[in-house]
Amino acid sequence: MPLGVKGIVFFELELDGGSWGRGPREFAIHGSNKAWVDSPTLRMVQALSTMTSPDGNRVLIKDFYENVKVPTAEDLELVAKLEETFDPTSQMEEMRVDRFVGDTRGVEALKRYLFDPTLNIDGMWSGYLGPETKTLLPHKITVKMDVRLVPNMKTEDIVPMVRKHLDEKGFREVQIRVLEAGYGWARTSYKSPIAKALAKSYLEMGKEPEIWPTLAGSAPFAWFSQEPLNLPFVFGGLGHGALAHSPNEYVVIDEGGPTGGLASMEKSYVAIIENLSRMPG
Repeated sequence: MPLGVKGIVFFELELDGGSWGRGPREFAIHGSNKAWVDSPTLRMVQALSTMTSPDGNRVLIKDFYENVKVPTAEDLELVAKLEETFDPTSQMEEMRVDRFVGDTRGVEALKRYLFDPTLNIDGMWSGYLGPETKTLLPHKITVKMDVRLVPNMKTEDIVPMVRKHLDEKGFREVQIRVLEAGYGWARTSYKSPIAKALAKSYLEMGKEPEIWPTLAGSAPFAWFSQEPLNLPFVFGGLGHGALAHSPNEYVVIDEGGPTGGLASMEKSYVAIIENLSRMPG
């Protein structure tokens, strides 16, 4: 039962020989020309390498962590309870990973997941990407990136921060293109009536909720929880699905999932609404 999400900002970095004034201007050329022609692709790799520590796990952009205000006392209270039930092994098996960052385990790994802001490369492409070989010096490289925000980071700070970093490191030629405006982080207290209504619905349907202060994923709940509405929110319900954004993301239709299927999902939504209508305050 997560009580929040991280915020997110999406953008692309791009470098081409025409705008840089170095490298091929309009199309990829034969790879042997690297001896006397600059590579936009290698230049971008150099720019990216300045943005994190060598292991990729600490963001080196100035002021990136300046406004981070988690974990809170309530966060730590919930994490202490999670330590009793959280199973990192099942998470690792589901994602097909062998270890977490820094070889952390248990609640220490969970704290990173819940409370660390991140800078991530979602994808990058340049030159020939097909089978076998084709010796090219590409004229352009594009990198899709996202930043996950935690309290009290602001979406509007991120792109200017990245721009300033690239400029100060000597990479003014790298272009930034904002893909979406993004949205902020969002949280609801487990003490709020709406959170209590959700927890009560799980208990009534025979499931003990494992309450998480937030997820590391993102959704636009800040549109409700921040100004001008300032409303508490929850998201949840029974039913089962997993492996979000992977090739085999799924949701269980029948009732064979560990917390049921679509019928249980629908019943739990009704229970949440009914319980909320009876909550004081």
